[in-house]
Amino acid sequence: MTCLESDQFWHIMYAEFSVMLDLHIYICSQDCFKKLYNKRPVLVIAVLVVIAVVVVIAVVIIVFLVMPKVQCTGVEYPEDWRLVEDRCLYVSKGNETMTWNDSWDYCKAHKASLIKLDTKSIKATEEMLNAYEDYWIGLSKNQLSGVWNWIDGSPANVTLGNDPDINCASFNSDSGLGMLHCTTTRCFICERLSNA
Repeated sequence: MTCLESDQFWHIMYAEFSVMLDLHIYICSQDCFKKLYNKRPVLVIAVLVVIAVVVVIAVVIIVFLVMPKVQCTGVEYPEDWRLVEDRCLYVSKGNETMTWNDSWDYCKAHKASLIKLDTKSIKATEEMLNAYEDYWIGLSKNQLSGVWNWIDGSPANVTLGNDPDINCASFNSDSGLGMLHCTTTRCFICERLSNA
């Protein structure tokens, strides 16, 4: 919850509590409360319990209305996709390997793309990766220019070998970036924004 949402939440809570307090005072003035207390303490306790329950229900409703719904939605197999900060990540398992192009197609079919690595995404995926696996990422070399570009077309500031036959990049949490033939089958990492 952001600071702004938190502020809004507490303003709403204060307003709800004030309205309920005013309502209680209106319904039962001090004299009425004293008479009830002297004559029927059980009734007073019951009224207080009802008020407490109403306040709790109001808080729960407000929390569900105000708090953002942060989840990986619209994904075919949501239990396999993991929400990390603002991204939904899918890391294929060792028995689910594909070529770079097939991995890209798989991600697209799930409204995602192969991951574009940055510090944030590397930290997000660290605990999900098998140190001995190479994972396809969204980095490939333009065969004509020899320039490495991310899947979104932005140039990658990386230094990889110049083998003209190797045009796809992989990531290994132990050894970092590597180059592989695009037709090699490997695990892969898809990513998409959680609100996409």
